[in-house]
Amino acid sequence: MSSRDSLFRTRVGWAGFGVVAGLVAGIGIGWWMAPGRPQAGGLAAAGGWFGDGATPKALGAPVEWPRRRDGNGSFSGGDVASTAIPVTGDLAEVFTALMKIDDSVARQRAVREALARLPVEEWPALLAAMGKVKATQTVDDDPALHARVLTGVEEVLAAMAARDPAGSLKVVRETGGEVESMAFESLLRYWARNDLSAALAYHEKSLRDDPYTAAGHGALAIEYVQQDPAAALAWAAGLPDQEGVEATLKALWTLSRRDPAVARDALVGLSGPEAAARGGAFAQHIAQTWAQTDPQAAHAWASTLPPGLIEPALAVVVEPWFSRDWDEAWKAVQSMDGPAREEGLKAAADEMSPPQAASVLNQLVAEPAGEAVAEALTDGARKFHHWAPELAESWLGGLPSGPHRDAAIQGVIDGGLGETDPEAAAAWAGAVEDPQQRAALLSGQLSQWFLSSPADARQWVETTDRLRTEDRAVWIGWLEQVGR
Repeated sequence: MSSRDSLFRTRVGWAGFGVVAGLVAGIGIGWWMAPGRPQAGGLAAAGGWFGDGATPKALGAPVEWPRRRDGNGSFSGGDVASTAIPVTGDLAEVFTALMKIDDSVARQRAVREALARLPVEEWPALLAAMGKVKATQTVDDDPALHARVLTGVEEVLAAMAARDPAGSLKVVRETGGEVESMAFESLLRYWARNDLSAALAYHEKSLRDDPYTAAGHGALAIEYVQQDPAAALAWAAGLPDQEGVEATLKALWTLSRRDPAVARDALVGLSGPEAAARGGAFAQHIAQTWAQTDPQAAHAWASTLPPGLIEPALAVVVEPWFSRDWDEAWKAVQSMDGPAREEGLKAAADEMSPPQAASVLNQLVAEPAGEAVAEALTDGARKFHHWAPELAESWLGGLPSGPHRDAAIQGVIDGGLGETDPEAAAAWAGAVEDPQQRAALLSGQLSQWFLSSPADARQWVETTDRLRTEDRAVWIGWLEQVGR
């Protein structure tokens, strides 16, 4: 082979290698530049990352990119060329498509990508569409999608707050209506979670510009108190009038769930005359709301409050507790005293079932007489007579005369005795000790009996030995007037 031929073959070989290398590089660059592939510019433009679907993380934090698992829109961990969903057309359909992405990381990435392509001025339209989907999507239609729609609203709001908090708040306020009520406080809360100082400055400027329309103090208090409880309560106390009260309440409520001891101390040490004067209302609201989900914890927290705060707080804990766990609540009531015990006994009578009637009614007749105990006895006796009329009347006959029996008589008559046995109802009404209550019950029972069976009612009034002399004289006089 000549040197010339060798040189020709060498040049051809290098040229072929260059073509192959160029094709490989082209394919690699094309894949890297594909829409949705992670790039530095794309990361910066997309906003903050959400590893757990709720807590914002710093830009650039490591995130496991999703990989398409199959062809039906489901995702799992790994790489994917793009999760982009078109943001043209019906925004309700756009939001629904986003929510159909199973994997939370992939879904949140797609939300950020959609917001990056949608102008801020159009975000209110997206929010309105989200509200429409949330209102129409039911658990029966698609349970998994329904759950994602509920959390997805917050995911979109968190992404908006991470991308452009001031701009999103501005367009939401300008839109007003349902969009503002749905989104404003959540946007401000997420902004405070990312940048508390900036969110507080925004709120302060809003107060200066127009104190009558400034909003979001409750949302700020929730985030502020988680970062610095003392500073948050001082900030809330410095807000005007009702705004300060609401912010203080939100802060204390959040504290009570995170650190009950700190919340208790903060409640006791409220500063400012209006906040201090409303300490009992704060304690009651916190305890009542808490009791809806965890009555035992609410009771334990309320029990640590000092006098003046403990009574209103305990009074509202027991009713939700009875609804959830009657036996445990009944044990708790036995250890209470004062107004809290009275409220607990009322709740027990209100929530009791037939197997519990005996223990509740026997406890009530052993309590000191009072308005709350009388109310509980009336309610309990009314239920008892409805469930077991003969047993209720037998129990009533064994009670000694006095305020407790008067209250129980009222309950038995209210429980239907006047309709089933008007003579017995009138006799029990005449046995009431309290003159005013006796007159009212006799008037109701005898008037009704005269309408349904006048001859029987007249004969009973004239001959019964169950009426007091003074009451018989009143009713005989009434009969004479009616007969004229």
